[in-house]
Amino acid sequence: MIAALVISLMVPAFANAQGGRANFQRNPLTRLSRALQSAGAAPLDSNQQQQLNSLISDYRAAHPRRNQDAALQSARHDLENAILAKDEAGMTTAAGKIATEISNNASNTIQDKGKFEIQALSILSNDQVAALKNQIGDAGLIRILGSLSGGRPNMNRSAMANN
Repeated sequence: MIAALVISLMVPAFANAQGGRANFQRNPLTRLSRALQSAGAAPLDSNQQQQLNSLISDYRAAHPRRNQDAALQSARHDLENAILAKDEAGMTTAAGKIATEISNNASNTIQDKGKFEIQALSILSNDQVAALKNQIGDAGLIRILGSLSGGRPNMNRSAMANN
């Protein structure tokens, strides 16, 4: 009887805790701030924080997470139809359209994130950048800059590690 009472009290608490995680918003500057502190660099001043937060908000508003764009969905639909119609030429054409859309989307994403990271880097002082590079290297600095916008697109990490 007591065990049932304890479980009945814990289930709603657990459900609320799980639901609360979805609303959790982490501070995007936390990782950068910790890295600066670890490197012995000056912390972000209020102006830098405001500029970075504004840059992050603008970037995220311009790049909402979405499933797929309409052109890619249409090309996938064409592929499915060609397969079901046993149309090899149509399937090949649709596959080419899918590859082109994926490539264009990836190129745009990488360019937009690169521009964002250049702008974010420009907000930091030369001394902050030098301290970060000394402490975590070029690849570590790139990862931190990428984390500001919500992460970097999948890229070959070994190529980045050589910098």
